Amino acid sequence: MIHKNILLAMRPTRLRDDLSYQLQHSNFEVIHVCDGGRVIKQIRRYPLDTVVLEMDLPGFDGLELILSIKDFAKHLPIITISDDHSFESNILKAGGSAMIPSSTESQDIIQMINQMIGVEKNAGESKK
Repeated sequence: MIHKNILLAMRPTRLRDDLSYQLQHSNFEVIHVCDGGRVIKQIRRYPLDTVVLEMDLPGFDGLELILSIKDFAKHLPIITISDDHSFESNILKAGGSAMIPSSTESQDIIQMINQMIGVEKNAGESKK
């Protein structure tokens, strides 16, 4: 089975831990960073299929980070997490693929990731 590579650019939270666990059990390779300065380094180092980006990470403005990513990885999907909906239009203009609130369940984020990168759920796989 081909593994997909996901960068979780999020502070350590229950959502990140749940999301990481479920992604790993769905055959994703998960890379973690918890500050904006390491996001670009990891994207340059690993071939990624998508990024889940918490917009208020320490070390970088979220919009600037999206623009920096899109400078060299134009087609990389970026799912942003923010509870400030006033950012949404700017996120999408900068190249973000979607914005979701931090209250979003990890299963819903995984479904969004699968849709963005074209992974279909196995018919025999059960929901968690």
